[in-house]
Amino acid sequence: MGMQTDVKQAHLNGSGFFVKGRNRVKGISMVGAGSADGTLVLFDAAAAPVTASVTYARSGTTVTVSKTAHGLTSGSVIGIHFASGTGGTATDGTYTVTRIDADSFSVVDV
Repeated sequence: MGMQTDVKQAHLNGSGFFVKGRNRVKGISMVGAGSADGTLVLFDAAAAPVTASVTYARSGTTVTVSKTAHGLTSGSVIGIHFASGTGGTATDGTYTVTRIDADSFSVVDV
């Protein structure tokens, strides 16, 4: 087998993307606490996750997320990590967004 050339490496010191686009994850190394609560969350999504200053409310399986100027459109696929203390409980995962307005959108909990 020849040398693989499609493997990429990146370093990140906060929330965001290492590498955008279709990539194969070959390994992950987490040193230290990572995020504030010591978790590493990975999503299979092409849009940046909505982070910081986010609140949400749940009614049945519908979760309404409030984030000023979120920049998403209906049909956007994003990864969401629902941090504790931000408005109830919901399941972390990859979701398709329904845009409500410039400052809020909804998803259906998996």
